[in-house]
Amino acid sequence: MKPSIGRVVWVNMPVHSDQLCAGLVTYVHKDDLVNLVAFDRNGDSYPLTFVKFYHGDDGNIPVGQCGWMPYQVQAAAAPKPWEATDAKLAEIERRLAADHQAAKETDRQVLKDTKHPPAVPTPVK
Repeated sequence: MKPSIGRVVWVNMPVHSDQLCAGLVTYVHKDDLVNLVAFDRNGDSYPLTFVKFYHGDDGNIPVGQCGWMPYQVQAAAAPKPWEATDAKLAEIERRLAADHQAAKETDRQVLKDTKHPPAVPTPVK
């Protein structure tokens, strides 16, 4: 997962808290380097620049770094429901196209087999 502006992350800044702090990404320099604002246990905010982004999935974010919360990593790795939906939709579209083609062939055959004289317009009086 790549960090992006506005994403919530955990920040390990033990000077301000005995737990991981919440952070909000404010700028992405590259996939492993961001600016953010971190919030301590009292809700006080601290702007931090050029913070290394830890991409591990164990929640053990090194001191002075930020990273994803475990649920975010799990959610990113989980199957996406719309992917299965897209496959089902493609199968339905394929079947509908085949049914449409079969119906057109049946209509052509019926018209070919029907022996009707050509229609003659009725004179209007």
